[in-house]
Amino acid sequence: MSTPSLSVRQAVSFAWGCTVSNFWRLLLIAVIGVAIFTVLGAVGSLLELLPVGDGDSSSNAPDPTSLLDDPTEFLLDPAAYRTNPVTYLTPRTGINLVVTVLYVLVSLYLFLGVTRIANSVVEGAKVTVSELLAARGFGRYLAGTAVHVVLMVIGVGVPVGIGVAISTLTDQAAWTTFGTVIGSIIAVVITMGFVFFGYVILDQDSRVVSGIRQSHEMVRPHLFRLVGLYGLVGTVMILVFTATWLIGTWTNTVGFLIALPLVVALIIGLFEFSIASAYRQLSGQPTR
Repeated sequence: MSTPSLSVRQAVSFAWGCTVSNFWRLLLIAVIGVAIFTVLGAVGSLLELLPVGDGDSSSNAPDPTSLLDDPTEFLLDPAAYRTNPVTYLTPRTGINLVVTVLYVLVSLYLFLGVTRIANSVVEGAKVTVSELLAARGFGRYLAGTAVHVVLMVIGVGVPVGIGVAISTLTDQAAWTTFGTVIGSIIAVVITMGFVFFGYVILDQDSRVVSGIRQSHEMVRPHLFRLVGLYGLVGTVMILVFTATWLIGTWTNTVGFLIALPLVVALIIGLFEFSIASAYRQLSGQPTR
């Protein structure tokens, strides 16, 4: 049995064709996504206006939400936060934490929904809202994302931490840079290993551990081609975002709000459909 190969040209060509043929449906998906995050933003703003206490309001107490805004403040002056740790466990901090967690959960839910849409499109189906909002596989996807985050923290934190430690001992900042570069490379490798995780759990109904293993096995022989695919699609995304920013600058907020769903629809199509095509190629399955 021959080893599956990956054609970047085929993936991008397929993504462009599917984006064009499904553009108005993708636009509807984009509008729904933008609307959901707009509502979440409004809810977060309203919660910020609630008249809740913020613990110690003396002029010497640091901002109780500053740990969320700038975690490095704790590293710079940890003694200040050990003085009265209850001061920072305030209702306001709790509200900020809840809003942040809600944003993360909704983002992951919608991202899996877009993956589900792409997985259906490569099978010949049309883009539908029901696929975006379906909950199938979300628990496993959430667990896999947690594993991804833990691996990222370890993979990036260890070399960066070692680099900082050596820099401190030797007074040579180059070690910090070296550790950061190594950590960044590890971050790319780990992230690329999870590229197909969502597709595997949706397409093959895999469990978390087996899904992660299957994704890594599919990526490993084609890592550089996948990085090239990401780089190509990422460049297009940057150009599209830049064009949107220019439109917003020239036409003020109204033009930006009109252009945003169009841009999101284009990005969803080009990015997700190209990755879905790559998954089908490497899993030995034909696209429509």
